[in-house]
Formats: sequence, structure tokens, C-alpha cells
Amino acid sequence: MTKTILILHGIRGKAGIFWQQDLADFSEKKGYKVIMPNLPTRDNPDRFEWIEAVKNSLQDVNLQKLIIVGHSLGVPAGLDYLETINEQILGFISVAGFYKAYGLELNDPYLKAKEIDINKVKNIVKNRIVIRSKNDPFVDQDALIELGEDFKADEIVIRDGEHFQHGSYIKKFPIVNFLVENT
Repeated sequence: MTKTILILHGIRGKAGIFWQQDLADFSEKKGYKVIMPNLPTRDNPDRFEWIEAVKNSLQDVNLQKLIIVGHSLGVPAGLDYLETINEQILGFISVAGFYKAYGLELNDPYLKAKEIDINKVKNIVKNRIVIRSKNDPFVDQDALIELGEDFKADEIVIRDGEHFQHGSYIKKFPIVNFLVENT
């Protein structure tokens, strides 16, 4: 049975933005099913609308073969979905992700709408990976580190990755492709 890759963009994002289209193309060439929704109200997201959008995009998917790849606010969107299921998924890859409010006015209304039961979701995910940058200009380092620690995830730290949406990360992010293939 083939893997399904769910790719979730962050706030002000859209399906296929930055390196995500390359990941989708790579995954399709490997024969994986790719789901890459445009989450609603991307400039001022409603958390509960995003949860429903993710749930709707995953109907009829074999969850045991599911890998969720979230970028930024796409990470809590994916974690929110995991709270709604009881079946284990194959993997979760967080890119510049967090799960609690950390004082950024742009994200805090979304994050304060509900809390994530990180203990529940970590037990639903077989393979947990967090990728963060030491110089992310948008996400507080403590918030990035806290997700990795609380989620009990393997961590990849990149020195100058910023928020993984600039420079070489605009079009490609080969390590994410590698992780999807080898999870």
C-alpha cells in the first residue's frame, strides 16, 4: 500500500508555496498520493475551519500510511487533526513549527483558540521529526524547541534556514524529500 503525503502550508500561504511544490512533485514521482489543500481564510485563519478542511481532505485515506508535512502554522493544523483520530499515522514532519502561542500577533489568535493535547498526538505518530532553524525571524526559538521536546521528536537544526521560505528554500528542500521517502 502506498504512502499518502499531506502537505500543509502556513498563514498567508497556499498550496505549493516555496519548497512544497517540489516535495509534491518528488512524492508523486515516487508513486505516493499527495494531498495539498489550500486552507481557507489563509490571511486570517479560523482554527476550526482549518481543522475541518484537513479532516475533509483526508477522507478515505489509509491513516497507517499517512505522513503529514506542516510548515509554520500548518504544524498546529496537522496536530489539531491528529487529536480527532485514534488510529496511528506513519509520520509527522514539522518545518519551522510550534504548537503554543508565543507572542507573535499574527499567529496568536489562531493558537489561543484551543490547546493541543501533545501527549495524545505524540502517541498517534510513529515517526516524529522537527526541522528548525537557529535564525528563524518569525518563530521564537523557545517555541520551536518546545515542540521538539514535548512531541518527543527527532530534531534537525539548520544554522541559517530562517523560516524555510527564503534563499535556497524557495524552490527545494531536499532533506524533507529524503525524510518523506525514508519514513
